[in-house]
Amino acid sequence: MKSTHSQLLNLYNNGQRDAKKLMKLTGTPISTIYRILAKIRKGLSLEQKKIPGRPPILKFKDRQRLAQLAHHRDTDSARDFQIELSKRGSPLVHPHTIRKNKIWNELSHDYLVNLVNSMPHRIQRCIDLQGEPTGY
Repeated sequence: MKSTHSQLLNLYNNGQRDAKKLMKLTGTPISTIYRILAKIRKGLSLEQKKIPGRPPILKFKDRQRLAQLAHHRDTDSARDFQIELSKRGSPLVHPHTIRKNKIWNELSHDYLVNLVNSMPHRIQRCIDLQGEPTGY
């Protein structure tokens, strides 16, 4: 159970039932308070449901660490990054995953914007050539 959930449950059990007061005490958005209070009143579990699907190979913090490492150290191999990430508490991941994420991190914002902006022209070219090779 998240700390916000347990904090609200504790306050609720101690007689604090007013949503606006709970918002001020916890700093939690009022919509979240109403949702949690509704669950408490209905006797539902406050445990988070398991999210279906495959978990990401690298979590957000790990991708951030990789981006920081890639920004400061251009020449390291994927194996060196793997070792450095594991020293910093990230899970052990395959060097291929590191190379793939490193490449994505190295793409500039302008490159991606130009790619997106060129898509209507590219699609029209495919239509004009009726699926024949476009030369892109």
